[in-house]
Amino acid sequence: MFSSHINSGSAVNFILENAEGIVGYACNTLLPGFFVSIDNITIRERFRRRGYASLLVRQVFQTAQANLADNVTLEVRESNQAAVNLYHKLGFVLQGRRKRYYRQPVEDALIMTLHLAKS
Repeated sequence: MFSSHINSGSAVNFILENAEGIVGYACNTLLPGFFVSIDNITIRERFRRRGYASLLVRQVFQTAQANLADNVTLEVRESNQAAVNLYHKLGFVLQGRRKRYYRQPVEDALIMTLHLAKS
């Protein structure tokens, strides 16, 4: 499933590297003129809380604006407070909830959206 997503024609993916190798990545779906969906952002554990996730999200914003997308949307585990706090800090607002969306453990997904200002 992961392989088919990253090879999709609507996928826009970023890999973040430093001298030690891959720090993290972001997998996204772009619908030019409409929106970008952040489907997955992962930062290697030892690099967390250093601003790398913010860097990736800001790259998504730039890509969205370059493709005339109005919104960036995502789903995040309700218990992932570090991610929820980051998204709030970057301007995302809570739009809704998907009950029991995640498995292992079963948990709600929070749907968050950021409306991008036109340049």
